[in-house]
Amino acid sequence: MYGFQADIGSYKKGNLISGSLYDESRRKKFLVQSDPKLVKEIEKLEDWNTYKIVANGNSIELYLNGKKTCDYTETDKSIESTGFIGLQIHGNCKAEVYYRNIKVKELP
Repeated sequence: MYGFQADIGSYKKGNLISGSLYDESRRKKFLVQSDPKLVKEIEKLEDWNTYKIVANGNSIELYLNGKKTCDYTETDKSIESTGFIGLQIHGNCKAEVYYRNIKVKELP
């Protein structure tokens, strides 16, 4: 997989990265790093969290438990604006991830 990646339940060098937007396998970097203080406040560890991803044209917004953690607009016209939706967990990781009530809606 490559493309935009909405992170959840991850830590990097001790920092929370849930609610952050990463560019997987292209630029290989965070495009938006969520506010770790906010994430620590709103993320429910070992419990269900809601994650809303709004991708509309070249704009991406992420919401973790109802709070906006990311507002990104892609300005590089060479970046694909279509593709696949994937759910994953990174390898070599001691974690379990469960998904439920997944809804995909086309925006008007």
